[in-house]
Amino acid sequence: TRWSTTGGRARVPPSPTRLVPGTTYELGPAGTTFAVPVTLEFKYQSAALDSLQPYYRLARFTNGAWVPLASSGSGNATRTITATTTSFSSYGIVQTSYLASALVAPSFPQVLLGDAVQLTVTPLDQFGAPFTGTIARRVWSGSPNASINQNGVLTGVIPGGPYLMNVLLTHWDRCDPSPCYLGSVNGQPVYADSVESKGGAQFEVFVNLKAVSTVEVAPSTAQLAVGQVRQMLVTLKEANGNVLDQQFRTITWSTTNASVANVSQSGQVTAVSTGSATIRATSGGVTGCSRKGWDACK
Repeated sequence: TRWSTTGGRARVPPSPTRLVPGTTYELGPAGTTFAVPVTLEFKYQSAALDSLQPYYRLARFTNGAWVPLASSGSGNATRTITATTTSFSSYGIVQTSYLASALVAPSFPQVLLGDAVQLTVTPLDQFGAPFTGTIARRVWSGSPNASINQNGVLTGVIPGGPYLMNVLLTHWDRCDPSPCYLGSVNGQPVYADSVESKGGAQFEVFVNLKAVSTVEVAPSTAQLAVGQVRQMLVTLKEANGNVLDQQFRTITWSTTNASVANVSQSGQVTAVSTGSATIRATSGGVTGCSRKGWDACK
C-alpha cells in the first residue's frame, strides 16, 4: 500500500531548523496500526532542493522530536521521499547533516618569524554543529609568507599580514538507495552513486618578529686615526640568549659626538677629530653601544 501526501491536511507541529517547511502532514486516525508495513511517499516541488535530495529523509514526530525513518529514501527524478511505516502519525521531511564549513583554531593565528604553530580544524554541518562524518580529504593552502603544510603546521616566513589562508575539507556520502538524483544539466537528469560535500574556511594569519632583548655592538672599544674608517658589527639576541636573524629588521646607528666620530646607517664609523664618542645601535626599541654599561648608551 502506498500513501501519497501530494495533497491532504497539513499541520505544524514543533519545527526544528532541520525540518523542511511545508512538508509536515498528520495522517490519521491517530493510533491506527497496520497488519503489514505501508509505504509513505512525500513530494516536494522546488527544483532548488534537487541537489540536496540525498540529504533528505522522511521523519516521524515521536516523543517531541523528529526521528528520521531508517527506511527513508529519495525517489530520484520524481522529487519524492519515501519510507515504510506500520502506523499513522505526524510525518515530515527533515534535512540530514552534511559537511558545509569548518572552524579553524586558533581563530586568528599569530606566529613568530621562523617558528611554527599547529592549527586544528573542526568540520561543521549546514546548521553550524560539529560534523561527525569521515573527512576524505583535507587541503591547506594560502600565502607563502606564512607557509602551511598538509598537517596544518603554520610557519612564519615573512613578517606582516594579514595573510589569507584556506582549508578545504571533503566528505563523500553513499546514496541509499542508489543512485541519487542531482537535478538536470541541459535538460538531462544527473544521477550518482555517491555525493560529495565540501566545507572549508578562510582565515587571516599574522607573522610577527621576535622581540629584541639585547643589542651588542662590536668592537666595544677602538682607537682610530683621524680619517680612518671602521666597520661596526651588531648582534641581536632574544630573551633566552639566542641570536636573532637580522633579516627584515631595521638597525639605526647614531653617535654621541659627531664632531669626533660619525657613523653611517650601514655601521661605518669615520674618525673626524681627536676625542671620544660612543657609537650606538638601536633595533626593536632596544639600544646597545660600543662602550659597555647602560650609562654609556645614553
